[in-house]
Amino acid sequence: MQLKETFERVKRASKSLALLSDEQRNEILQAVADAIINNKVRILEANAQDLAKMEKSNPLYDRLQLTDSRLEGIAADMRNVATLPSPLGHITKQKTLPKYGVNPDVVALLPATHEATGEMLNAVGYVDLCIPRGGRKLIDFVRDTARIPVIETGAGVVNTYFDKEGDLEMGKAIINNAKTRRVSVCNALDCLLVHLDRLVDLVELVKPMAEKNVIIYADEKAYAALEGKYPLLEHATNESFGTEFMDYKLAVKTVSSLEEALAHIDENGSGHSEAIITMNETTARKFQAHVDAACVYWNAPTSFTDGAQFGLGAEIGISTQKLGPRGPMALEEITTYKWLIEGEGQIRP
Repeated sequence: MQLKETFERVKRASKSLALLSDEQRNEILQAVADAIINNKVRILEANAQDLAKMEKSNPLYDRLQLTDSRLEGIAADMRNVATLPSPLGHITKQKTLPKYGVNPDVVALLPATHEATGEMLNAVGYVDLCIPRGGRKLIDFVRDTARIPVIETGAGVVNTYFDKEGDLEMGKAIINNAKTRRVSVCNALDCLLVHLDRLVDLVELVKPMAEKNVIIYADEKAYAALEGKYPLLEHATNESFGTEFMDYKLAVKTVSSLEEALAHIDENGSGHSEAIITMNETTARKFQAHVDAACVYWNAPTSFTDGAQFGLGAEIGISTQKLGPRGPMALEEITTYKWLIEGEGQIRP
């Protein structure tokens, strides 16, 4: 009953958000950004307590870790949102109340328990939308449990296809950046597909990743090409393909054609981000047209799948759904609308 009362207060208070002006919304965003900076010590101390429960060798440690620079970046993204044009209507009259004219019940922190999460996911009529942020297990749990609307985000099995007409130097840079920039984020590369004709270049293609201690799980043909020439090499298994590693690990699969690469992505991709490296525009356009993913890259790394990089300001998440918001989501993607109808006494026949 206590949580139901919380849901009720939040639902009631949420109505007041529609009455805020753009200036108030931006003032609140700036105030929250200031609060992040002013409370950095407390935030970092709390983060340190969370990190203490995780081994530093766990690649997710980096994803959870906050630093001065990352907090500065979060605050900067919030300030950036305050500069963006508002997708909402403008309010001409308003009252000034405590907390910048917003009922404090518009925000509520629930108990950190499974029971509270379960109640929230079943709070039909109180919660309009849930956007889970986390790994595949969390997203699956929310999708399977929730009776409220859910947007699936984050989980990404990411592939990059190096075509027979791919540029070697460009490919080296793109693949290394996509894999090693931050291995724990959802846009990190998981599987490299290499055209059979370019196996002769595979050693050079993956060479930069050896310095980052990336373990390669190679299929039979790729293994033969890399054996004795790449230090961290293992045989791939069926589980190697279609796995979101979130670690310094990469699967490598040999394909004999564009069609085979597309078939692999169809079977193993998650609809997040996919890429092709080729100098053939016809091949690239066919790849982009066929691949069913939120973001499809040509000669660029999937590490760009990010709301800030797309000019959206601070992103809320990256949707892997086909309908509704897709890809990086921010203000416009989660703003709904309603029809306002004005008449002069007309009636419907």
